[in-house]
Amino acid sequence: MSAGSTASPGNKGKEDIIKALKNDAQTAKTIRNNETEQKYGQHVAHVYGQLRETWERAIEDVLFNGTIKRTAREAHTTQLKQVDVIPSDYERVEAGMKKCSTWFNGHDEPNEINAAFPEPDEVLEDVLALDRWVNDIKERRKKAPAFKVLAVGTDLPTPAPVVDLALVRDGKPLQPVPSA
Repeated sequence: MSAGSTASPGNKGKEDIIKALKNDAQTAKTIRNNETEQKYGQHVAHVYGQLRETWERAIEDVLFNGTIKRTAREAHTTQLKQVDVIPSDYERVEAGMKKCSTWFNGHDEPNEINAAFPEPDEVLEDVLALDRWVNDIKERRKKAPAFKVLAVGTDLPTPAPVVDLALVRDGKPLQPVPSA
């Protein structure tokens, strides 16, 4: 762990964690300019490890709205009414997690991956990407009423499209899923 690191997903709220990650990413500039490459690499690896844990927590708490948690036995299924996942969520999560998995201390990397650690501005941008994603989901959910998942023929307009399942907002189907 880097000296002075303040990010720790286990004991803070997401906003505090992201703020601490931003500070840790800013500290990377000082370490880059004043310390050895080894110390810089250790700090960056630590930041990406904390960032990866924060992505995981944001998936649980924000994307899945607290419905499921790795550390809990129960599922809060009533929280599903606020869950909406769009393709860009998957793309952003995948990009963020892939980047973290490349640089954190936890995966053995093949010898051919001997690239230099990301520069401090890139580390900060990766932290900000998570922050933007979390805020985008919160804003999207503020603007839109909760989704409902309805079985075919239940509260769908007539004639109902042929679907197995439909997302519905304000009684109107959104992107029906065709039957197989």
